[in-house]
Parts: sequence; C-alpha cells; structure tokens
Amino acid sequence: MDLTLQRKLDKVNDEIETIARVLSRTSDDDPNLSLLLCCLANAHDKRFDFLEEPDDIEKVIEYRSIVLTMTPDDLIVGMRLYIYRVYKACTLRDLLPSSTSLYLPLPGNP
Repeated sequence: MDLTLQRKLDKVNDEIETIARVLSRTSDDDPNLSLLLCCLANAHDKRFDFLEEPDDIEKVIEYRSIVLTMTPDDLIVGMRLYIYRVYKACTLRDLLPSSTSLYLPLPGNP
C-alpha cells in the first residue's frame, strides 16, 4: 500500500477509535446515539473500501440496522430518507465540533 493510501487508512482507523470512545461514554437515551452509530458504520464502510475485511462490512450492517430500529415507525418515509442521507454524509468533523453539543437539528428546527 502506498504512503497516501496508508495515511487515509490511518485516518479512518483513528476515526473509528474516536467514535468508539465517544460511544462508550454515551448513554442509551442520548439523542445523538443514532448519529454516532451511523457515523461509526460509515467509518467501517470506508475501511472496508480499503481492506475488504468481512468484519468491517458486518459492522456496517449491524450499526445501520440498530439505527433503523431506533427510528420511530410513525415517521414518514421521506423523513427516514432525509435522516439516512444526513447520516451517510456524516464525518468525524461533524461529531467533534468546537462546541460540546452533538445535536443535529432536523428540518424545520433551528
């Protein structure tokens, strides 16, 4: 693996470790739990692109499945699609803003 790819992989590994640390200190009723789980799934998805390890894709499926079960059934399909797109676009930078809040507003909520 060339140096550029190794740096990218190292960055993804750091992202996974950081999100996992944040998750370990996050309560089950935290409103940002699903966002964190989805970002962790996305990080494993990125690492799968590099290494093609089955463990990573299994974690992607596991974490995204948990997020889907956390999504209330009474939400309309469009809202679920919006949430998925926001989560899919998540980056570590979104998780660690300069403020301590990890709140992600939904459409229509400032």
